[in-house]
Amino acid sequence: EQTLNQLLVEMDGFEANEGIIIVAATNRPDVLDPALLRPGRFDRQVTVPLPDIEGREKILGVHVKKLPLAPDVDIRRIAAIKGCGANASVSAGWEIARKLASLEAASPRPLGRST
Repeated sequence: EQTLNQLLVEMDGFEANEGIIIVAATNRPDVLDPALLRPGRFDRQVTVPLPDIEGREKILGVHVKKLPLAPDVDIRRIAAIKGCGANASVSAGWEIARKLASLEAASPRPLGRST
């Protein structure tokens, strides 16, 4: 709340002719404080849709560009997984997979098996 109040104070201090544009992003517009959406503040909204399969494939490509991958890793197949949408979720999923692969490589027995 303190951060929000400070942001509003700073935004209210701008003169109309200063030519300052502030851009913000959220994946939860439903929880924005109405004070942020008043005229002269964040009064314009642009909705950016989630990427399609080609977009997800490109996002994954960026995340794996410098990583060693097994020959059987199929980026397109991973991109086709439902729920694999926003860049943040793609990135987080890839980071989890990378950590699990590192742990499995260092483990004397395969992870997830109780033998």
